[in-house]
Amino acid sequence: MTPISDKSPAETPPGGPSDHGCPPELLELFDALPNVMFCWKGPDDRYVAVNHAFVRRSGRTDRRDVVGARAVDLFPGTLAERYEDQDRQVFADGEALRDELELIRRPDGSTGWYLTTKLPVVRDGEVVGLVSVSRDLETPSDEGI
Repeated sequence: MTPISDKSPAETPPGGPSDHGCPPELLELFDALPNVMFCWKGPDDRYVAVNHAFVRRSGRTDRRDVVGARAVDLFPGTLAERYEDQDRQVFADGEALRDELELIRRPDGSTGWYLTTKLPVVRDGEVVGLVSVSRDLETPSDEGI
């Protein structure tokens, strides 16, 4: 797998370890970061891989309740529309969205700020997915990072 860099979109290996191409080690890594949401979306705008923080932030308790869903199925209306608009732009342009400051609503109803980066996943020159990380700017991590 080619590393994700600041200069190029993410390349995924054909016939990777899962149908969506997300290596299980990557998901395990993001599961270890409680204040960082990670997701992998397919071209149909549905989540195909998410970490535990993403599951919690969506108000669910199990990955199976999130995988296969769209943002409009999980988040409040205007926020979901914004997320999906950003995703469509990444798919259409093949350009990354970097360090986007976003207002979010937590499952308890409180609001907070996240810093989001979305990168296109490119295979054979075609955008086949996107990966996204969103870091909670107000909640310190359990590890103090």
